[in-house]
Amino acid sequence: MIKKTCLLIVLISAVVLSAVEEPADSTAAVTDYILVPLGMYSGETSAVLGGVAVYTHRPPNLPMNISPNALMLNIMVSFKGQFQGILVPEYQISGGRFSVTGYIKYRYWPTTFYGLGNNSDKDDRESYVIKEAHSYLQLRRRFWDVVLVGAGWEYISNQLSDKEERGMLETESVPGSEDHELSTARLSLEFDTRDNTYYPTRGLYYDMNVRLFDRKIGSDYSFVKYKADLAHFFPITDRHTLAWHGMAIYTQHDAPYEEMSRLGGEMRGFDSQRFIDNHMLMSRLEYRVFPFERGFWERFGSVVFAEYGQVAHHVSDFAWDETHYTYGMGLRYRFNDKERFNFRLDFGYAGDEYDIIFTAREAF
Repeated sequence: MIKKTCLLIVLISAVVLSAVEEPADSTAAVTDYILVPLGMYSGETSAVLGGVAVYTHRPPNLPMNISPNALMLNIMVSFKGQFQGILVPEYQISGGRFSVTGYIKYRYWPTTFYGLGNNSDKDDRESYVIKEAHSYLQLRRRFWDVVLVGAGWEYISNQLSDKEERGMLETESVPGSEDHELSTARLSLEFDTRDNTYYPTRGLYYDMNVRLFDRKIGSDYSFVKYKADLAHFFPITDRHTLAWHGMAIYTQHDAPYEEMSRLGGEMRGFDSQRFIDNHMLMSRLEYRVFPFERGFWERFGSVVFAEYGQVAHHVSDFAWDETHYTYGMGLRYRFNDKERFNFRLDFGYAGDEYDIIFTAREAF
């Protein structure tokens, strides 16, 4: 069993390749390339090697509150035999009036299942392997600069293997423990007044979306998942920001467990498989700062955060005394000062559990 002290060992490659095409003037297009090899160590993954490659292109006169055209590739391989590759393209049309966003993911992931519910025991676990192929495509239309209406389609294929004999997944007593495919129509309504999409310092962002899974469009399960994702950003000074994020998820009808609300996948401090059930409430507060104005250190920042939330099988099961809490701190490195594009290293703590996250972009 991996000692918990190993969770604090993180190795980040010092090799960083970055190239930026500097504009001749403020209205010219800007292109940026970033390649970051990385390594890290955590209890869920053991040692991990991989890298992140990011390409961004901001067309002339595209406002800074609209994301640039971008392509991000994230690949990781762990010493436990886990592999994950994610490709995320985004393209702006007609000066940001329309945007097309895609997502392609493949995951071969030996992992752990702790059961369902808000009080699952981390010692009551069973191992299995999931092979996941996940993709979606979404088109959004911007109105009045701050309102976005989107529609898209999503496909997920999950295959489970190496399940423990007579375990919950092997006996298929848990929805989704068999191989299955999911197909969904995705609708969204967003309200966005942020000054920047990668690292906001003021404004708010509301994303209300619904995902409709139905056998009539090729899904093995029929259910509906509603999600409200809310964030506010309050500037304290030019370099200090207070950020709040809240999330509510409601699942109607029976969903496979991989598509249920997953508290561990949102709250830093828990294994990503902890606390799974139909509905979720989660909130967090984060203090962000880039304290240095010039020189080598101006690209470095830090955060401290506190998070709380819970999952429930029925809405009536939510209760204050069932809330889980995590807290932690993180480091930031800004690769692109104009776009405010950061890589983050976060340490989350939840009592006797720990979590380490190294990835591109902020948590919210």
